[in-house]
Amino acid sequence: MTAAHIQGPWTDGNEAILAKVDRVRPWVSTIFRKCHDGSEANALVAMCFGATIEEAVALSRLIAAAPELLALVEKIDRWIQRSEDDEDCEYLNGEGWDDLRILQVVGRAAIAKARGAA
Repeated sequence: MTAAHIQGPWTDGNEAILAKVDRVRPWVSTIFRKCHDGSEANALVAMCFGATIEEAVALSRLIAAAPELLALVEKIDRWIQRSEDDEDCEYLNGEGWDDLRILQVVGRAAIAKARGAA
């Protein structure tokens, strides 16, 4: 049985928690699940350790983007499957390219989040 991950969206909590932990990996940054509706408390997803503040924050941003990156890869997989099943090219000659452009926008947003630009 495969355990499910904590559902996103996730956010890095570095604006709230950066702590010096030890001499080897002295900095830690945290990742939380966002809860916008107030129905439950934010859930701790992960703690990222780094030799510098910048490294810890960069790791937490990358991990915080994981739900969006997973969703993107799943959408790309569906797009490819639909394209492969499209023997008459109706999908590719119609809405397929619009769907691909949407994937590009979603992908760029996920990349920006992972790099801390979102």
